Amino acid sequence: MPESPPSLPGTLSRPDAQRIIDALNLRLFEVEEGQGINAGKVTDDKLAKPTIVGRIAAAGTVLTGTGFTAEKTATGTYKITLTTELATTGVLVATPFEALRTASCNSESTKVFEVLIFNTATNLAENIGFSFHIKAA
Repeated sequence: MPESPPSLPGTLSRPDAQRIIDALNLRLFEVEEGQGINAGKVTDDKLAKPTIVGRIAAAGTVLTGTGFTAEKTATGTYKITLTTELATTGVLVATPFEALRTASCNSESTKVFEVLIFNTATNLAENIGFSFHIKAA
């Protein structure tokens, strides 16, 4: 039989609060006792794994996002370079702005990522803007 949720309003017990945190897949961090939030040491390594998101124009310029630069290196080929290297190899997912196009990442890296954009009808590379996110593994 599943556990019933805690009754609200009221104060949650620590086990009830932990069940809610686990159910929502939330990550918390702690600071050293007696220190302010800015002075404390982060103890949850998940926070050390950033997600970088952005939008790149067909010409290779950055439309939105920070923490990276972008350039078009050839037809349908774009290079994204992070300003700060990731601690572990990152995973990139890109989505072209136009239908019937596909994007693939041609490299796994901690700093530089190559994105290729293709027309799925012609199987030819095309200069198409895209959005992306990079997550450290």
